[in-house]
This record gives sequence, C-alpha cells and structure tokens, in this order.
Amino acid sequence: MRNVARTIALLSLVVSYLNGQGGDRTSLQQRVGSEFSLTEVTRNRSAVVNKGTVLTLHKDNLLLYSTACPSSPQNTYRSGRLAQSFGGNVLRDLGGSMRMPGNSTTANCPQRRFTASTQLWVTKIDVDKNGIVFHLYATPENDSPYYGDLKFPFEKGSVPAPDEALRMISEVLTVEQVGDAANRTQPAQTPSEKRWDTPSPVVPLRLPATYANAQTPADKLQLNADNTFFLQEGGQNYSGTFSGKGSAIELNIRDGPTTTLTVQGNKLTDSSGQTWVSVQ
Repeated sequence: MRNVARTIALLSLVVSYLNGQGGDRTSLQQRVGSEFSLTEVTRNRSAVVNKGTVLTLHKDNLLLYSTACPSSPQNTYRSGRLAQSFGGNVLRDLGGSMRMPGNSTTANCPQRRFTASTQLWVTKIDVDKNGIVFHLYATPENDSPYYGDLKFPFEKGSVPAPDEALRMISEVLTVEQVGDAANRTQPAQTPSEKRWDTPSPVVPLRLPATYANAQTPADKLQLNADNTFFLQEGGQNYSGTFSGKGSAIELNIRDGPTTTLTVQGNKLTDSSGQTWVSVQ
C-alpha cells in the first residue's frame, strides 16, 4: 500500500508539472499576443483587410515567399542570427509543390530575403511546446505581398518567462513607434498609395464600370458613378468609396485598408500586380 501511495504521489507531481508547463505556454501566449495587434488579410493573402501593428525588422536574411505560393518558409532565430531549417522547409516545400498546378514547384515561387529596417505585419502568433512562431506578411515597394514564419525556439524545451521571451523577440522585431508610423498607412508604402483628401472623378473611366480578376474571374470589382465601389474577392464582399487622380484609383475599403490600382486602357492593375479586365 505504501508503494502504491508513493506511485500516486509521484504521478500527481508529474501531472501537476505538466499542467504547470501548459499553463506557462498559455500565459506566454496571452502576454505575447497582448503586445501585438494582428493584421487580417484576404483568404488568398493578396491584400490586407484590417491593419494591425507595424513591426520593424532588425536582422538580415528573413526569407519570405510570394503569397501566391501555397506554402511559406520557416525562419529560425538563434544566437543572434536568422536562418532557415533545411529539413523543415523541404517538407513544407514538398507539401506546397503538391498543391501547385502542372509541373510547377515552390522553387518557381518568387522568393525574397528581407533585410533590417523592413516593415512587416504579423497575421498570427502561435506558442507551442518548442517555441513562439510569428506568421509574418510584407508588402514591399513595387512588388506583390510576401509571407512566411519566424520561430523563436525555446532553449532545451523549457518555456521562458514572458519578459525573457519578449526581450528575445525585440532583438528581431519591434513595434514601429507612433511618430515613425504617422505618415505610413502600410509597410513599404509607395508614393502612389497616399490618401487623397477629397474624391475626384477618374477621367479615363466610364462609370459605372465592372472588372473581373484575370487570374480569378469569379472576383469582381464594380465602380459606381457616385464614387462608391463593391468588391467580391476570395468569397468575401467589401465596399467603400474610391477617388482618382490621373491614371490611379484609390479604393478606401470601409473599416479596412486603402489600396491603389493603376488604369491601363480597359484594364486595372492592383498593388499586388494582379490584372482586372473590364467585362463591359
């Protein structure tokens, strides 16, 4: 009976320890999550729906793939450096390649290595038994969006205190200060994406006008004569107002971000490089 009692006591300690570890991860998830406001993107990752915290990158060699790629790479931060796990990314690339059409593989996806001072968004934060994972999103100037993961692994599998974890994260990512972000509506904003204070008619267009995404014809954009628009993209509906200047159109999504399209004859090109063709 004494041995049984000792066994029960030992098991109780183990369960208590495991529960404590899980609690540590839960607390860490809550604390880290409270420090960063998440950004929401469209289902196909082509655009931002709701803007969150703008982050500044402080290390070089952050590998991201184009959001058109079905899988993204994972970066790891260790010993003051960003690196990519060959084995882990091989599995990710294999899974992504299986979802690509024809003989294409993830090797055909546009890839970029971002350097310090790049502005980023975070779309999700996970805390698992091995580390903290930031799901990042970038909109570089004159290019389509990119995405990928950045993992901060736990040393020897032990869950760090929240302050320690945030200190490690701050070596790579920090929240852009309000003063720095005052003139920035999104990371890596181009001059053509500045907001116009008052709507003005888009001279080259005959309104109302309807456009379909050349890559995804089910996605439609309707521009109305009263400077309102309706957008159906990725199975979701958006609306708002638009204004124009010269050959550019700025869409101001209601309760969402602002995006710019360029008019080229009967076609529009959005900020991610996709083409919208007139269906009238």
